[in-house]
Amino acid sequence: MKSGTLSFPHSPSDQLRITAVTTVGSSLHPLEKAPASNARLLDSSGNTLNKVAVNQQIQIVSDITNREDRDQPFSYLVQIQDSNGITLSLSWITGALSSNQALILSQSWMPKATGIYTAQIFVWQSIVNPNALSPSLTLQIPVT
Repeated sequence: MKSGTLSFPHSPSDQLRITAVTTVGSSLHPLEKAPASNARLLDSSGNTLNKVAVNQQIQIVSDITNREDRDQPFSYLVQIQDSNGITLSLSWITGALSSNQALILSQSWMPKATGIYTAQIFVWQSIVNPNALSPSLTLQIPVT
């Protein structure tokens, strides 16, 4: 008997073709893992706002959904900039979404002067690991 990997009573004619497929990590594009959508401005009672008054507390709100079939940690960031691009506020919420869970998240802000402001919403894996889980969203905030 010749030395080899097949032992008696097996022979090379016993060969089979075996194919296996596996996915390591997520099969979703990184920006589709926890997409943010439906960005909007609300007052403290939950009513939609089209314009805002000076010293009026508002909520910058959006929906996020975990499209993974596992828990997904996240950081939801809201950055407010004035018309010159100067950041006036940066706030965030951290948490974890269960598989296919949807949340409505908000951050409050109160403008101190009239003008046109921009709110940018980001969903990252975490503050220390800023891998985007969603394209960013942008809202204009007219303050009178």
